[in-house]
Amino acid sequence: MTAFRVQVLTLGEVSARNARFRAIEPPVSRDDFERAELAGRGTALFFWHEANEGAPLGGFSWLCPGCGSWHYGQIGERPVSGWDEPRWVNSGTPERPTLTPSLGCRLWRDGECIGHWWLRDGEMVQA
Repeated sequence: MTAFRVQVLTLGEVSARNARFRAIEPPVSRDDFERAELAGRGTALFFWHEANEGAPLGGFSWLCPGCGSWHYGQIGERPVSGWDEPRWVNSGTPERPTLTPSLGCRLWRDGECIGHWWLRDGEMVQA
């Protein structure tokens, strides 16, 4: 079973990574950049979004360790699975999240990635 420790980033760390990505010459795809970073780092990336009008409890972004693509999720008052309007609940801490339901990347849905994960106590474990 594949597992990755989650590295929770601050907004400043996300901004610095984005600047580093945009400065690469010749340009590379975002997924290629993320796969290369993941190989060197060995951790899955995750960051929290502030609450706003569209997501009053906030949201999160996570990097699929299987394919290197970023995904967004919304926090809700109760977990809602499915692909149309899922909501996750964090029963862990902001530094070591535990999310329900599981996380599935769009390429996993199409059978092109291993990206179906449980996020438990700051670790992504393949579902």
